[in-house]
Amino acid sequence: MTDRSGVRDEDAFDVAAMDSWLHTQLTDLPDGLPSVEQFTKGASNLTYRLDYPDRSLVLRRPPAGTKAASAHDMGREVHVLEHLAGPYPYVPTVRAYCTDESVIGSSFYVMDYLDGTILRPDNSYVLTPDSSADVGRVYVDRWADLHSVDFQAAGLA
Repeated sequence: MTDRSGVRDEDAFDVAAMDSWLHTQLTDLPDGLPSVEQFTKGASNLTYRLDYPDRSLVLRRPPAGTKAASAHDMGREVHVLEHLAGPYPYVPTVRAYCTDESVIGSSFYVMDYLDGTILRPDNSYVLTPDSSADVGRVYVDRWADLHSVDFQAAGLA
C-alpha cells in the first residue's frame, strides 16, 4: 500500500510554473516536468512527491481556502528544518523556498525526498516481534536525539 496517489483536483497546482521557478533555484535539476503524486495522509499542509529523472523531491504548501494566519506558515517549517539540519541529521535538506504566491497560488518549499516507511494504524505494514523491537528502539533513539538538540545553539529559541 502506498501513501501517495494522483493529485486531488482541489489540491492541484501549476506544475509547469513551479518547475520553471524551481529551475531558477536549482541549477542541477533535469529538464522536463516532474511526475507528481500527492501524499494522501497526514494533516495540515499538503505534501507532494516530485519525481524527476534520477531525483525525487518533496513539495509542501498550505491548503487552499481561508485559514488562520499562522496555521500554515511555510517559513516556520523551513526555519525549523534548516536549523535542525546540523545538530539533527535526520531531517531532509530544504532546497528552495518560494514566498511568491503568484507561482502556484501560495508559498511553498521543496526539500529532498527521504525514502522510508510510514507506520499507519491501517496495518499496511506488518510488524514481526523482531521488527517491532527494532522500530521501538529507533523511535526512542530518534526522539532522544531530537530532544538532546540544544535549541538555543541551533537558533530555535
